Amino acid sequence: MYQIETCLSPALFEYRKISSPFITIVVDVFRATTCFCTALYHGASAIIPVDDLVQLQQMKQQGYLTAAERGGKKIDFADFGNDPNVYISAEIAGKEIAYSTTNGTVAIKKAVDAGCKTMAVASFLNISAVANFVIQQQKDVLIFCAGWEKQFSFEDAFFAGALSERLMKKLEFETSDDATKMSCQIWNNGKNHPTETIQENSSHLHRLINFGITNTLPYALQEDICPIVPYFVEGKIIV
Repeated sequence: MYQIETCLSPALFEYRKISSPFITIVVDVFRATTCFCTALYHGASAIIPVDDLVQLQQMKQQGYLTAAERGGKKIDFADFGNDPNVYISAEIAGKEIAYSTTNGTVAIKKAVDAGCKTMAVASFLNISAVANFVIQQQKDVLIFCAGWEKQFSFEDAFFAGALSERLMKKLEFETSDDATKMSCQIWNNGKNHPTETIQENSSHLHRLINFGITNTLPYALQEDICPIVPYFVEGKIIV
């Protein structure tokens, strides 16, 4: 049997119990991994996760498209912020986007620095493709929630429960992990009314709304509109 473990925050990543070899699935529903899936599905050739804004500015000077936010707000010099809708119509086909965010790219760097061998990014937009990918790999899986500034985020746990449920419907997957069990409970309590559930419980959603960003939830909850598996290799996220 293959095990599912959920890490609810980057602050907890070093305390994971899962043993190698395993697959890491990074999720940041609001909004990094949703953006990555959108951009790659609509023609971007790669996402390059970047740690700091100084490096990102240097890459912009080198001709890269850049995307960046801090605290939910777009960084002035960047070409794009962290809004997935802009990648649907932007002229990004065949281009690499250097990308830096408050939470999503932080989680990816942690996983890379820890030597995670197989890493993909997930959102509701590609949940079925990711579930099938995990099943085909025949390994244990760590669902790594980016959270918010190293803290728990409801929407990421909600997604972790949804993905875990899909995996455990296959007899090869099980969990003894409390975080995964809790995520499944959150998902089962709200899956028949996901919009209302997240509106009631996600502080990050209300943070974005306070910034005037009101289109996050309807887009991010759409399942399988970007049926791809973005994965990390040699410093880039590609399809």
